[in-house]
Formats: sequence, structure tokens, C-alpha cells
Amino acid sequence: MKTLRYIIIATIFFAISGILQAQENGASVNKPSGYRCFIQHEINYRMLEDENVSGGAISNTHGFYFNENCYVGLGFGFVYGKHTFCMPIYTTLSWNISYSSNVSPLVQVRVGSYISSDPGTYADLGFGVRFASKKRFAVTVMATGCFYDKLTASYYDTALKADVEKKYKPLSAGIRIGVEL
Repeated sequence: MKTLRYIIIATIFFAISGILQAQENGASVNKPSGYRCFIQHEINYRMLEDENVSGGAISNTHGFYFNENCYVGLGFGFVYGKHTFCMPIYTTLSWNISYSSNVSPLVQVRVGSYISSDPGTYADLGFGVRFASKKRFAVTVMATGCFYDKLTASYYDTALKADVEKKYKPLSAGIRIGVEL
């Protein structure tokens, strides 16, 4: 799993270096428009009532830029971690603060619900940076905060020698790295 993370991070850094090199060669900025797909991976830290655990999420979003700043789309993902697994289905709204340079601030809001053994509400907020290229390609890096209405963790307790289910309302903070195609 750590090897996969290192490969993803190295790929993104190579993409960013290629984008910055294209800027130095006088390439123009690609203003986002029309249909776009986001593929994102998140590494997060969930803050629970009695323990803190790390986990991750993989998501994809499909939607449209209505102008150079505003993106609206629908997506789904997979959230995994210790004793938990769920599938959020959400609506996303992204706002590029500036599109006049290849590096621009980005705000993203997702709201929806998730499918698991006990479904509930899902919301997240992300702040980050979008590295655009001269073609229809960009890399995004964001700091995120997520809220899950309620999740159920099922695990085997060796002390009790029984299966245990626990409900909690976790908050999580993380880093989301994505590719915009």
C-alpha cells in the first residue's frame, strides 16, 4: 500500500514538473470549459470518539464547467479504513479562484449520502491548488475535511470473543490529490 502511495505521489510530481516546464516555454493557459472528469485519491485521518485511525478514499466525479470558474458534477467513491468501508454518492461544486495563470486556488464542496450497512449523510470541504497545463489536463492538491452522519464499524473483539458493532459520527481531515481530465 505504501508503494502505491509513493507511485501516485511521484506521478503527480512528474506531471506538475511537466506543466511548469510548459509554462516556461511560453505555453498558454488552458481555460477549463465543458465536460471534465476528476479522479482523486485521498489519505485521511479520522477522529473518532475513542480512537483515531487513518484511512483513504478513491473517488471520481463527472460534470461540466459552466464558465472558467464554476464546475458542477456528480460522483461516487470508496472510503476505506480500519473496520469501515462505505461508498459516498455526492454532488460537487468546485470554484477556481483565478484561471489567468497555470496555478490557481481552488475550493470544492461535496454533499450527498453514502451506502454502507447503515447509510447516512456525507459532506466534505476542500481547499487547494489547481496546476493547469496547456492541454485539457490539470493536477489538484487539496486539504480536506469530511463529515459522515453515522458509520457502523464491525469487528471481532478478542477480549469479548464476539463480533462487535459500534456506531460513531467521525470527522476526518486529509490530503486529496487528483487529476482533471
